Amino acid sequence: MVFSLRYVPFIKLDEDVYRPRYLDVDVDKELVKTIISFYDSITGKKVSDVDWDELRIIVGDRRFYNMIRLIMSKFYMPVYDIKTCDIPISPKLLRVQVFRYVSKRYGGFASSEMRNWIVKRIKYVFRIPKAINLDSILWCDENDMFIVKKIEDASLEKIVAEYNLYIVKTLCIYSSYIVIDLDEGCQARDVIRIISKNSRLYDLLYDIDYVKGRYIIRIEGPTTVFGKASKYGLRIAQLLLTIAPMLYSCGTNWHVSAIIKNGIDNFNVMLLSSNLKPLLPISKWLLVKPVFDGSIENRIYDILKAFGLRIIRNEEPLIVEDTVYIPTFKIFVNGKTFYVEVAGFWKREVAERKAEKLQKLSKKFRNLIIIADENLKEFLKNIKTLVIYYKLVDGVPRVSYKNVLDYITKLKINNLQES
Repeated sequence: MVFSLRYVPFIKLDEDVYRPRYLDVDVDKELVKTIISFYDSITGKKVSDVDWDELRIIVGDRRFYNMIRLIMSKFYMPVYDIKTCDIPISPKLLRVQVFRYVSKRYGGFASSEMRNWIVKRIKYVFRIPKAINLDSILWCDENDMFIVKKIEDASLEKIVAEYNLYIVKTLCIYSSYIVIDLDEGCQARDVIRIISKNSRLYDLLYDIDYVKGRYIIRIEGPTTVFGKASKYGLRIAQLLLTIAPMLYSCGTNWHVSAIIKNGIDNFNVMLLSSNLKPLLPISKWLLVKPVFDGSIENRIYDILKAFGLRIIRNEEPLIVEDTVYIPTFKIFVNGKTFYVEVAGFWKREVAERKAEKLQKLSKKFRNLIIIADENLKEFLKNIKTLVIYYKLVDGVPRVSYKNVLDYITKLKINNLQES
């Protein structure tokens, strides 16, 4: 499916602040039912025979019309008419051969008086049965000649949910970054755990601050990390849909916004909020599967575990003043807890933000061990705890695991605990 900002209709809320025009089951009930009736009425027709202006009039807005065409193609799809194209040669190849034949024999043009005779001659040359209409098969593989068929039940709820999902996906794909703003009353720690876990599974970059009793979670968007990358943006959408049930059930104020780059300027789009809860096909997205089975983190985890350490994925945030951070792993040794952060290198601005947070944490948590990409050396010079750098060789991190074990032993001997 094509994801384009040109298809997304917006409603202006304030200067440079917008919200998408979602569909609503109650508000748009009659409109969606009329759209379904229109598509039911064109089922079985050729695309070229459909009066699309009728749908344009029903829908009204140009962007909205483009979106509806796109979404409804999931339920009503133009399909190749096998009966019409049942010939011993592909229509595309037949067109080429016919044009060559006419060009060679008749100089590229034949009078209307000769047309019927030439058509019979072409059928004979290319062994096309007499009963077949040449005009109908020459272009039968073109989209306009396809037949509209219903391929999935189109209910009010399904169409509304798919339409809204497309908007969320598109805005995530075109985002510079996503901001989730919520307070403690919104099961904040549970939301943060899910974001941390899924970000590692989907290889997403995120950052958390704690400001005046509110958690401000920033997830880097595709345009910041890769340029427009659909796969990365779709992972962000999947993450949002995973936490949406918790946010929707929250009684206090929260919002999710997307910062969209438009040329040289950015504009703010209110994606979801305590007052903006569009219907989404959330149940599809609740099962989360890892996308990077052979990741650097998993390699380090496996080796540390092989040393006999009791190591688990960490989901508990560490908080120092306004800084919130969730290290990668937690190690338990003789009743003491050690945190291990595996820090990869992405972009300079991301590395600078990560280094600033780790520096604050290292002042309080001496039991924090950082295993970092060697490209982060210039950013982690002022860290007050152990930093071990790894080098990737054929995609495998080369780490001095002995230094990790020695540091843990040293802290045990000195009986150092979390400050």
